[in-house]
Amino acid sequence: YGSAPHSGIISGPLLALAHARVLIMARSLQDFDVGGYVGRSRPRLLGPGCMLGEGDVVRARRRDSGEALAMRRVEVEADPRKAAVILDDLTRASSLKPHGVWLRQYKECSFVHEYVDTFNCRHARCMIVEELADSSLEQEVIQRAAQNTPFSSIFSIWASLLHGLQAFHAQSCLHRSICPRNVFLSGGSVKLGMPGPLGMPAADGYYYKGACFAYSADIFALGLVFLEMAVLHQTLDLLAGGAEAVILELRNLKGGFEVFRTWLYDRCEMFGLAVPEDTIVEVLAAMLEPLPSARPTTDDLLDWPCFAPFVDATLVLPITERPCVILSHRPNAEHSKVPRRDVLTVPGFHQIFSREGAREVEKTRRYQWCGSEFGVWWLAAGEPRLIPDLTDPSKMEDVPPAGLHDGTAAVPPLTARAAAAAVASVSPEDAKPLAFALSSAADRLRTHSWLAAAEVLYRAALAAELKAGEEGGSSAASGSFRSWLGLAACCFVRGRMMAAKRCFAIVQARAQEDEHAAGGVTAMARDCRLFGFCEFFLATEGLDARCAATPRNKPSEAMSALRATHVSMYYRSTLATEVGNWEVLAALGEFYRLIGCPEWPPSEPAPDMATAMSYFEQAKAMTETSAFVQDRLDCLAERAAEPEEEDALSPMSN
Repeated sequence: YGSAPHSGIISGPLLALAHARVLIMARSLQDFDVGGYVGRSRPRLLGPGCMLGEGDVVRARRRDSGEALAMRRVEVEADPRKAAVILDDLTRASSLKPHGVWLRQYKECSFVHEYVDTFNCRHARCMIVEELADSSLEQEVIQRAAQNTPFSSIFSIWASLLHGLQAFHAQSCLHRSICPRNVFLSGGSVKLGMPGPLGMPAADGYYYKGACFAYSADIFALGLVFLEMAVLHQTLDLLAGGAEAVILELRNLKGGFEVFRTWLYDRCEMFGLAVPEDTIVEVLAAMLEPLPSARPTTDDLLDWPCFAPFVDATLVLPITERPCVILSHRPNAEHSKVPRRDVLTVPGFHQIFSREGAREVEKTRRYQWCGSEFGVWWLAAGEPRLIPDLTDPSKMEDVPPAGLHDGTAAVPPLTARAAAAAVASVSPEDAKPLAFALSSAADRLRTHSWLAAAEVLYRAALAAELKAGEEGGSSAASGSFRSWLGLAACCFVRGRMMAAKRCFAIVQARAQEDEHAAGGVTAMARDCRLFGFCEFFLATEGLDARCAATPRNKPSEAMSALRATHVSMYYRSTLATEVGNWEVLAALGEFYRLIGCPEWPPSEPAPDMATAMSYFEQAKAMTETSAFVQDRLDCLAERAAEPEEEDALSPMSN
C-alpha cells in the first residue's frame, strides 16, 4: 500500500502526473511506519456508480513521535474523483466536540492516496488514521463465549457506551455504524468507533433495512450490541435467517416486556445460553421496543437506576433539551430541529412529549414507552417548573483531597472524574464510610441548591456502596436507602420526574429489605417511615390504586376513596411536622399544586392552591435555603394574582 506499480505502463505527461501525485501523497505516507494487519472491512455501496471497495486496518507508527496508531485503508471504486468527498464523509465526526469514550480519529493525518495500476486504471484509497485499540467487541464476545466468561461489570460498560452515543446525539449527529465491529477495547476501557458516512446505508445487520433517520435506530442497534454482550452469542446466529431475520422478528414482537422476555428465554434455552437477570432484560426490552417512538433516548437510559453509579450527572441533558419522541419520527424530521419536551403525563410522570407531539396522546389517552403501555389522566404542559441550579463548576475540585478514605478530610464539591477516583482509591472495607461521607456532603449541597454537584456525590456514594457490597454485581441490587432516597430527591428537584420515580421504586425495595433484615416491623412503624420528596409519588400511587379498585358505577365509593387519600396525606404531614422533615411538606404541597382534588374518574387536575400554599409555607418555616420551596411559593402567588388562562393543551392540561 505504498506507491502502486506503474513503471513501463504509463508514458509522457500522464506518467509525470502520476509520479507527481504519488510523490505528493507519499509525503503523508512517509510520516508513518506501516506495520501488521489488524482487520478488514467489507465492500459497501455508496450510491449509483460508486462504492467503497474492500479495505483493511493496519498498525502505523508516527515517525516523529513514535505514537502507535491504526490506519484504515479503504478502496474507492468506480469514481476515484469522489475520494476526497468520501474521506470528508468518513471523518465527519472531526468537527464535533470529542468525548473520552470515542475512539479518536485524526483527520489532520488522514488523506487520499491515488495511483494508477498496471492496466492504466486510476484508483484511490481513503487513508484514515485512528487511535489503535487492543481488540474489537466482536472479538471479545467470541473469546468470552468460548471461555464461558460473562462480562463482570456490564452496567459500567453499557453506561460508558451510552455516554459515548449521547455525546453524538447531543451534537445532532446520528451514528449509523453501531455494531460490535465498531466498538473497541483499549487499555481496559471501552471505546465507541466513529460514525458511519451519510452517503451509504447504516451498518449491516444492526439497522432495519440499513436506515437511520432518528435516534431510535441507533438505540436499536446499540440494544443488539448489548444483547450480544448479555448472552455472549452473536445476533446473526439466533435465527436461521441471520441478523436481518432477528431484526424483523424483534420488530414484529407485540406485547411489551413480557413478550420480549419470553422470546429471549426461548432463544437462550435453544442455544444453551445463560438467562440474563431481569434488570438486563428490562434494558434490552426498552431499547429493542418494536415501536421506534417508544424507545428511550440515551439520556433517558442514563437516568435508569441500574446505571446510577457509573453516570456523569453533569453530562446528562435536562428534560427540556431532549427531543419529543413523537415528532422525532415524523418523515424528514431533522434531529436538531425536533421540538423539545415540555409535557408531563399524569399519573405515569413521563416527560417524553412536546406540546405538539402530545396532541396524538390526547386523542387516545394511551401511549407506549419502554416496553409498556400507559394510560393518561391528563397532560400537564410546562411542568414541572425548573428551578435554578446554583452549582458553580469552577468550584468543583477535579482531584479528590487526601484523607477522604479515613474521614480526616471533608468532602468538597467534586467533578465526576474526581468522585470516581476517590471511590477507586479506597479498599472495599473503607468504601462504606466513604459512601456515608459522600452522601452527607450531597445532602448539604442539595439543601443549598447545588443540585448537579449533589447528584455527582450521590452517584459516587452508590458506587462506593457497590464496591463495599456485591463487587461486580448489579448496581440496582446495591446501595443504601439513604443514598437512593437522596438521588431520587435530587432528580425530583431538578425536574427529572421519570428518573426520580424509578429511583423511588428502588427506595421502596430497600425499605422492605431493611424491614426483613430487622426481623420485620409493625404496621405502625412501617407507616411512620417518611420518603421526603418521594411522598409526592407515594400520594399519587395511593390515589391511582384507590381509583383502580373503585367501580365506575359507584360514585359514593369513589368519593370515599378520594377522601381516604387526603386523610392519608394529612397523617403523613403530621409525622413530618413532628420530626421537622420539610421535604415531605414540600412534596405534599407539590401534589396539591399539580394534582389537587380531582373528581372521579380523574380526567383533569383540580389544584388546591390554598392547601399547597399552606404546605409550602410550613416547609419554608423549617428551611430558609430551599430554592424549590421559594419557587413554588412565588408560583402560587403569581397564579393567585393573575386571571386564569386556558392552557395550550386544554382540556387535558394544568
